[in-house]
Amino acid sequence: MNEQQNIKNIRDLQRALKKSEDLLRKVIDTIPLRVFWKDRNCRYLGCNKAFAKDSGWEEPEKLIGKTDYEMAWKFYAEDYQKDDRFVMETGEEKINFIENVVNEKGEHRYVRTSKIPLYDEKERIFGMLGTFEDITDIMEIKKALKESEKRYEELTLRSRALVFELDPKGQFTYVSPSAKALFGYEEEELLGKMFFYELAPEDQREELKAFGEEILKQGGTVSDFEHTLQTKDGRRISVMTNGFCTLNKRGEVESFQGIDVDITHIKEAEERVRYLSYHDQLTGLYNRHFIEEEMQRLDVERNLPLSMIMIDANGLKLVNDAFGHKAGDELLLKTARVVKQVTRKEDLVARTGGDEFLVFLPETGVEETLKIQKRMEDLAKEVIVCNLPLSFSVGSYTKKHTRITMEDALSQAETRMYRQKFRERETVRKKYINGILQQLFIRSPEEKRHAERIKELSRRIGVSMGIEGRKLQNLERAAYYHDIGKISIREDLLLKKGKLNKKEEQEITRHSEIGYSIFNSSTEFIPLSDTLLAHHERYDGKGYPKGLKGKEIPLWSQIIHFANLYDDLTSTRTRQEVYSCEKALEELTEAKGTAIDPEYFDQWMEVLDKRS
Repeated sequence: MNEQQNIKNIRDLQRALKKSEDLLRKVIDTIPLRVFWKDRNCRYLGCNKAFAKDSGWEEPEKLIGKTDYEMAWKFYAEDYQKDDRFVMETGEEKINFIENVVNEKGEHRYVRTSKIPLYDEKERIFGMLGTFEDITDIMEIKKALKESEKRYEELTLRSRALVFELDPKGQFTYVSPSAKALFGYEEEELLGKMFFYELAPEDQREELKAFGEEILKQGGTVSDFEHTLQTKDGRRISVMTNGFCTLNKRGEVESFQGIDVDITHIKEAEERVRYLSYHDQLTGLYNRHFIEEEMQRLDVERNLPLSMIMIDANGLKLVNDAFGHKAGDELLLKTARVVKQVTRKEDLVARTGGDEFLVFLPETGVEETLKIQKRMEDLAKEVIVCNLPLSFSVGSYTKKHTRITMEDALSQAETRMYRQKFRERETVRKKYINGILQQLFIRSPEEKRHAERIKELSRRIGVSMGIEGRKLQNLERAAYYHDIGKISIREDLLLKKGKLNKKEEQEITRHSEIGYSIFNSSTEFIPLSDTLLAHHERYDGKGYPKGLKGKEIPLWSQIIHFANLYDDLTSTRTRQEVYSCEKALEELTEAKGTAIDPEYFDQWMEVLDKRS
């Protein structure tokens, strides 16, 4: 009976043991870990199903007796066994370390591994137990997060933005690394030490403080709030703030998270656009657009008497034609300076057109306006542009009653200005034209001697053809001024002797057209402008600038051209070798029918023959 009871007890124990083993196996196979154990030779004694699957085997039993060199991760076998031996030889555990593994699909994965020694009943190490969990997804998330943080850090560092967080009191608890670049502060200078409003300029600090504290009190948001902050070195910058308050479960403000974007460059660009929309780009004075908007503000009784002065700079086209647009700009700039110099701070000065300026003088009567106008004209006489005196026409009008419209008042000032311009136009333009010619002669005294020779020879030819009186005087004038267009030629080319290259020839030929433009600016000189334009045309059509031929060429132009041909041969102006009169006459015979009309050639040669 006892024996049967013992057998029964043994069987019960075996069933309990198997049940326990089955439970343990079930637990091992169910937990989200890979479990394995090895002997002292690093051969597998067993594992759970998840481990078997990762290693490329169908069942755990098939791994028994095998090594890591026979697994999917054989490339890492040496490293694994090195860790195994360390644990078994030292008895030290290795817990939660990261290593690489290759699964049955050949995919490289990250795992978190732990290894501990296994002891027998005599406390001897007979193997090791290991576990690992696949943390690839976690590692990739961490990697992505780290890369994102890096990009974010680089972005904030390089961008014109400060990301920040404030506590409920408004003190900084976080600032992005861009704080240094934007404001000149290190992070530790701001965190827990400065309130948001302390970055504002002193004169705006209280206003920003009140605004921010209200947001923190209400738990509100901030959208596109533009304001001014100050850097550590005192420089002011414009920023746009966006942000929101975070609340705890009780609805209380925990923090304010926001971003300050530096918009200084945008505000400066806006200011530049605004400035240009109301100011003349060249002179910096107000422009017509501003004046048209401002006239309504000016047209009030408290500004009466309201005077206005209209100014027109004389000779702008002449200066542009003779000296170039840079000189024309200089004329306008100096006119603007003169006008600004004699006006007051409360007066409005504008450039309203190409050569026109306008001044509004609030609370200024007729007598004071005329004094300002006189000072303006006197000061202009002391100003020189391209060695020519500055000159402008002026007209003024004083609006004494509100019943007179601004348009009528301006019309009166404009009429008076144009009356002066008309009265003085010819005198001014003649003075400018003579001044331009004298500038040419100062630059090249030889040009003056050449002009005198051409004038004299043209007069002789004119007399021989029966030209007399006023017509002869005009021929002499055209001959004397014929090269006035050379004022626009650069000095080194003007003084050059000998053969010119193609580019230099092209520049020289411009002088005929420039001379034509200069003469066309004056009623007195207009009748002679065609003569100047054509004085290098040839009878055969090979001259310039139009390539006129035969009778298309004005007679006086041909006379001046003939005189030029002779002077070029007998003077040192354009050549090293100077011909005698006799040799020059021989050379000129080739011009008959080519450069000079054969109808006149012999008669003109007789004039030269008598002269020689």
